[in-house]
Amino acid sequence: MSADRTPYDSGDVVDALTRAEPLDVRGAWLGWARTLVPVWRRGLDEHGRLRDDASATARLLEWADGAFDLLDAWHDGEPVIKARVREIERAIAGLRPGGAFQPAAGRLFVPVCQHVARALQPAVRITTGAYREDAFAHVAASGLLDLAAARTVFPLSLGDLTQVWVRTPRYDQGAHHAGRAYHRPLVEAAPGLELGGPAEEVLAEAARLWSVFWGEPEAVVVPEEVWTAPDLGWNADLARALDADVNGRLLRRARD
Repeated sequence: MSADRTPYDSGDVVDALTRAEPLDVRGAWLGWARTLVPVWRRGLDEHGRLRDDASATARLLEWADGAFDLLDAWHDGEPVIKARVREIERAIAGLRPGGAFQPAAGRLFVPVCQHVARALQPAVRITTGAYREDAFAHVAASGLLDLAAARTVFPLSLGDLTQVWVRTPRYDQGAHHAGRAYHRPLVEAAPGLELGGPAEEVLAEAARLWSVFWGEPEAVVVPEEVWTAPDLGWNADLARALDADVNGRLLRRARD
């Protein structure tokens, strides 16, 4: 697979969505983000079980309840309740407690929850005025990849995969900062991590989701074994390597 032949090109999707009515884009993306709510709640349960903190989990679940009812109301022009926004955002952050890979370490549901969090967070911000209308197309184009990664159980956060990509010879800074390269880490970095096959599944699913973007959103079904898979350690090992690399580069810059 090459960047020229990928089934999902985020730049093309951004172009198409930019030509659409911004409020239509926002409404359509909210519909797709809503399909992740059951996975959001299950992720909070599973993180809470490993933390052994029932009270904190109950609080996060309470904050998640009805979140999209509020987002719909805010989308329709009702006043934004800032305290409720903070609660919803904290419930989303509960999918990444104590850092991206803690306390569940290398369990498979951790990256799945990260995909969900990366899709849900912009869904909140897109209704609260945090994004300009010209950013709506970018939110949806990148969000479709996170949604596809959750649906296909891609075993690494796309944020972490992007951190790998920016240190590859094929990294395109211009495309990255113009928001036209959301898909390229899957094409150009994933194979080096032996994730080329799963990355192709993500891109194919993102292309399929894009083909039905304006239709009725489809439910997300995460296989039960995702939640019960043992700690494999792979993600935690990669996280430590990424952290060491980033910290090493920062230290070298400080010395220079």
